[in-house]
Amino acid sequence: MYGPTQTTDRYRLDYTDPFTAKRCQPRRVDQGDAFALWDETLEYLQTARHAMPLSSKDRKSNVPTVNDLFQKRVERWLDESCSEHYINNRTGQYYYRLAPVFGDMTVREWAASGEGCREVLRSARVQGLAPTTVEGLGTLMRSLVTIGWELRWIPLGHNPMLGVKYTAGATEQGQQAEFVREEDRPEFSAVEKLILTYDDLAISTGISWLAERALVGAHGGLRPGERDALRIRDLRPDKLTVVVDEAFTWPRGADGPRCKAPKNNKRRQVLLPASTMDRLVRLAEQRQAAGAASDALLFEDPCRPGLPVSESKTSRLHTAAALMAGWETVEVRSALPSQSGLVPERRPRHTNYSLRHHAAVWMHEVAGFDWTDVSRALGHHSVAFTFAVYVRSGADADERNRGRLSSL
Repeated sequence: MYGPTQTTDRYRLDYTDPFTAKRCQPRRVDQGDAFALWDETLEYLQTARHAMPLSSKDRKSNVPTVNDLFQKRVERWLDESCSEHYINNRTGQYYYRLAPVFGDMTVREWAASGEGCREVLRSARVQGLAPTTVEGLGTLMRSLVTIGWELRWIPLGHNPMLGVKYTAGATEQGQQAEFVREEDRPEFSAVEKLILTYDDLAISTGISWLAERALVGAHGGLRPGERDALRIRDLRPDKLTVVVDEAFTWPRGADGPRCKAPKNNKRRQVLLPASTMDRLVRLAEQRQAAGAASDALLFEDPCRPGLPVSESKTSRLHTAAALMAGWETVEVRSALPSQSGLVPERRPRHTNYSLRHHAAVWMHEVAGFDWTDVSRALGHHSVAFTFAVYVRSGADADERNRGRLSSL
């Protein structure tokens, strides 16, 4: 630092920025401001060596990688007494989604650009992950930045998550309060074809209840995890209802599925058409005749007694059935090569979750449910949320209302 001279009354700091390699000469008039600038710059230069791009010579030295940074994040979670489920979930997310993209990069390289973070989110969106999952990935990367700042491995002036958007609203799966347009849910006729296709797949796969499980989603609006958790005892044929009091979740890194309360803790009884209930009763009778207890899963994996079919297998079955039923498809674009090399070129636009959106509209338009009843059946936390997701005025609403008001 240079003090004031006869020709200038300012303090001048002279240094070279390690990122841009440009000479910097900031100036301050007040002495206190100049000393504060000195302290800030000194801290910046001391920590910049952990974030600046490395030369080939520097790469050989023992510098922290993003994998090392994640281990520090796990240690912090353990110190904070986070649950094993919480840690396993995020560990699975990291090693399955983040590590293949930038896990072996040094913290310096990762922090110098946000491209790695954007690539993780681009890949997740292309593969059709739920918006909440994409947001979870972004939150995990943001937590790595925070721990990097605390460890002084990343200077406070550098943030690889700066400008990286990871909270986009849902489009296909509609799990956030965003309106689900008509084209964002399968048509009634498409769902009917899907049920017939599932009947055919039941023969080839040996899983007899595929169509029944789809009907529960298409007519009752149960979430996939809630369908999987239904038990024989949950059927109420005399009332045409099924009891929804638990759901399955598949946390990444866990050794298997786990039961939990339904979302929003909304335990409820859901009405079903008599035709669907008859099929469920026949299935339950067949299961009990084969020795199943009343608390056994209604939709049990034949290959794993006591457990539901895995999420990945459910997704594969839905893809196969929807393609056979002629559902609308979209191109599969993946930035990462498939490990098996068997990724299809196209996939159904509407996921297994979209049967829930079909159910909401079917209940209102076909079964004649009031939107309040639809909200209760879906297990939403409020009717306002149901309206935000499913209800919009028609194009002729203004003209129709104008005609009514003109006579008043």
